[in-house]
Amino acid sequence: MNKIVLYTHRKRLLNYFEGIAEKVPNSVVLPKNSVFRHIFPPHLPGKIDVQSLLDYECAKSLYKPKPFLSRIRCGWISLLTYIQVIMIYSGSINLLKKQGCQTLVVWGAGGIYQKLMALAGRKLGCRVFTMENGFMPDTTAIDSEGVNAESQLPRDKDFYLSLDESKLPEHLPEKLVVREHKKPIKNQVASKREPKNYIFVPFQCNADSVIILHSPRLNNMWQLFYDVINYAKKFPEIDFVLKEHPSCPENYQELYDYLEQHKVDNVLFSNADNTQKLIQDSMGVMTINSSVGFEALLFSKPVISLGNAAYNVKDIVLYENANNAEASIQGLIDGWKPEPKLLNLFLRYVYHDYLVRGTRRDDDSSHFEALANRILGNDS
Repeated sequence: MNKIVLYTHRKRLLNYFEGIAEKVPNSVVLPKNSVFRHIFPPHLPGKIDVQSLLDYECAKSLYKPKPFLSRIRCGWISLLTYIQVIMIYSGSINLLKKQGCQTLVVWGAGGIYQKLMALAGRKLGCRVFTMENGFMPDTTAIDSEGVNAESQLPRDKDFYLSLDESKLPEHLPEKLVVREHKKPIKNQVASKREPKNYIFVPFQCNADSVIILHSPRLNNMWQLFYDVINYAKKFPEIDFVLKEHPSCPENYQELYDYLEQHKVDNVLFSNADNTQKLIQDSMGVMTINSSVGFEALLFSKPVISLGNAAYNVKDIVLYENANNAEASIQGLIDGWKPEPKLLNLFLRYVYHDYLVRGTRRDDDSSHFEALANRILGNDS
């Protein structure tokens, strides 16, 4: 019988994974530190895998608290991470072998533990599922290729146009989940007025894997800000409304100071306003690859994507001009809209077929059963 291992690097996910395991025969839940009890004999991942992990961990360290230590962190991080890589990878290989694992489930794709566990699983020929918060309200993503831009969600518009409409329910979410702010809200309207005709630009977390791994041009929100400043100069007839990510710890005071000092009238922060309202009142959304892009599509708003995203589908999203969005912005001004039928089929497929209803905060038997069916391959 197929042996299934559910591995979590977070203590708070243990109960959630136990709930899934109850619905999955011949499964076991393993916590983060279980790998350290199996580090012998040692195993080495490939050079490319190690270098990519070192680069990723160094990039992530730049956005940890006390940024003045960043250079010191990066100086030590290669040595420390290399030792950690050997220990975690060795423990993962030996642990999965001991368990006789054939299917592996991990939560998240960004951390070193789940990256190495998934790498070990694939090395041993296991089928590996990655789970993550879904990019639509109250959903969960589970994918055997990866999550976000690495997901197996088709980018070919013809795939969606070939779907049988009668087999896809029509219902779609109408209300977004409000995210709680993890720091005091700073709100500034640089022009001292309410925006009218504007493009909404949501910030993302700088240390998030979707920025580090899937944003080839813009490496952080400072670069995004100055990108927006350049567009604002070229399109003075419209406003650009920015909003800090509610979970991001960064201090962007220098950006507020820049707007004040340079009297930039058509760029403003609107952190206190509801994201859904900012989307619905906008002429469109410009984002690197935030889930706000998906949320904007739910309200049939045009989306400009500046990075690699799961929703980069021709005639649904403007993503072809990621290196210079001027043509895409002009398209929004000229009235460009996503193709209605294509967009509707795309959203219905993502919500009803690709994603799993419910979240890790739910203690819902039907949610656990849906995940179990996806893992066991019983939902096709």
